[in-house]
Amino acid sequence: MPRSRTWLYIFILIITTLSIYAHTGRYGFIEWDDDKDILNKPRIQQLNISSVVHLFNPFGIFQGQYYYEYFPVTDLTYMIEWHFYGKNFPQGFHIDNILLQMINVILVFTAMLGLLNVVRPEDYASLSLREAGRTTRLKQSHYYRNAFLSSFLLVLRRNKLQQESMWKKDRILHQAKNDISDFPTSQHAIAAFLTALLFATHPLMVENVSWLSGRKDLLLMMFYLLWFIFYMRAKSKQDSRKPKVNSRLHGNERKGISQQSLHDRGYTTLWSILAFICFILAILSKFQGVTIPGVLVAYELFINKNTIKKTAKKLVPYLVVLLIYVPYTMWYYHKGATAFVDNYGLLWTIMFIPEAIFIYTRKLFFPFNLTPVYTVPSIYNIRLFIISLTFFILIILWVAVLFKRKKYLYLFGVSWFAANFIPVSNIVPLPTKIADRYMYEAALGVFLIAALWITDFYNRTNMKCTASFIYAAIFILFAFLSYRQSLHWKNSYSLWSYTVTLQPYSPVARNNLGAYYDAHDQPKLAQDEYELALKYDNSFVPALWNLGSKYLRHGDYEKAFKLIKRMAEIKAPEQYIACRALGALYLKFYNNPVLAKKYFEMSYRLNPNQPDVETLKMIIERLQKVR
Repeated sequence: MPRSRTWLYIFILIITTLSIYAHTGRYGFIEWDDDKDILNKPRIQQLNISSVVHLFNPFGIFQGQYYYEYFPVTDLTYMIEWHFYGKNFPQGFHIDNILLQMINVILVFTAMLGLLNVVRPEDYASLSLREAGRTTRLKQSHYYRNAFLSSFLLVLRRNKLQQESMWKKDRILHQAKNDISDFPTSQHAIAAFLTALLFATHPLMVENVSWLSGRKDLLLMMFYLLWFIFYMRAKSKQDSRKPKVNSRLHGNERKGISQQSLHDRGYTTLWSILAFICFILAILSKFQGVTIPGVLVAYELFINKNTIKKTAKKLVPYLVVLLIYVPYTMWYYHKGATAFVDNYGLLWTIMFIPEAIFIYTRKLFFPFNLTPVYTVPSIYNIRLFIISLTFFILIILWVAVLFKRKKYLYLFGVSWFAANFIPVSNIVPLPTKIADRYMYEAALGVFLIAALWITDFYNRTNMKCTASFIYAAIFILFAFLSYRQSLHWKNSYSLWSYTVTLQPYSPVARNNLGAYYDAHDQPKLAQDEYELALKYDNSFVPALWNLGSKYLRHGDYEKAFKLIKRMAEIKAPEQYIACRALGALYLKFYNNPVLAKKYFEMSYRLNPNQPDVETLKMIIERLQKVR
């Protein structure tokens, strides 16, 4: 394929991405995790060597904050931005998000082009002559005529192998694959371009780009794709060392081949090291990077056709890292109570997995009415469960058909989706059960399958103009929906007022809208939203704290005491705050130093590194003297 066409595809992808997201560069901070991740995070507010070292210290996350997360690469980008932009220029943070999305779109195109150049010709070369010649549409298509000729070439060469020595066998097969890969390169680029275009225009991607706290997914995807590109590059260099050197060659010829082999081996090692470094950076950007070994297994089995034994050897360094990283992550999540909190039970978890697949698949193909939060399906919603279970069974049957027909590229797309879906399927309970941002990585597998199907159908159909018009209309519709969706992320009011219209029973949306009213001197509207949030979930901690604090400010201590006491009984990251506030209430308004001391000590035990901890320790020491 001409290089100019490749640059044309990249130019179109960049223009498309900018047309959807350029206006988000004027947005500000959102009162939803942006304060936790950026504005109120002491670790990112100084840029120097010691602060960077502290950032990567795995035990430094417990110092001076209540929400424990170890994503040092993500925090490092915030730290650099804070140094240059500060809190008064959030537009700089948004511009960086747009640039990261552009990089990811280009990397998707590059990665998919490399993948298709590796495997796509072999898929068609594996067709039998009878299957290739049976369909007249294949004969009419230049692409499939080339595939037919490639199959014929490969069959002739395989027959010749029976009379050749073993050292020639590798060389002939390798040359045959090279001959095949020279035919349909333009189709490779089209399929890769469509995959990247879906990634650039799909509305499910909007949340991660328009929301500053979605930065971790942008970075994860960048390093994920870089790992995949470097890993494929290492494999191509490894394959280029074949065929084996024949012992009957003259000394100078054998020496030249050996030197070339050593040169390629050095490049293979370099690309492998770069791939492993990107894996480390991916898991340090977001926990979901642990799915990379799953994609590696799928690539080796479906694309490289390696045995399980050889694939297991390649997994060893990755598994060593995961054996250290995963237990540590589960430990600090448990210590901070930021995740793995399940109030729904095992039965709901089992029922939710097929429901989640159905919900996310529907959003991928019909991306309408998307919001940042969703109401969790009830365990008593039997109708949804039956529909989801039926859909799940159909998916399994479809995958079985793909195995039977040896559709390895489709199986690789399914594997990419499955590997990235498992961490967000709530097998391990998550605080947020359903979120659009969870599909940022997983959706690429579906986009690859869709692009392959579009390319295949276009080459088979006789109505190419009609098909082109339909595909163009779909992409334009997706781009329009993404642009319209990004408008809701302009500020907190536009986001949460839009969300409560679609998710009126969401306590998160009601509480966040109340917080906006509270910050803009509209106390009555704020109180109404807080009360609605507690009506839909009476144990929702942020609403308990916000409404309780509001009552405290207005001197209604009885109502404030009930809400804060209920909050202190709930295991959550903010539990230590409630215990400290409850201790202050007992001491100041109820004159009960014994109970005040009890709750102050509980607050200290929950978070000994909380802000202003020295004052808390001094209060506890004074109360110990009181009998």
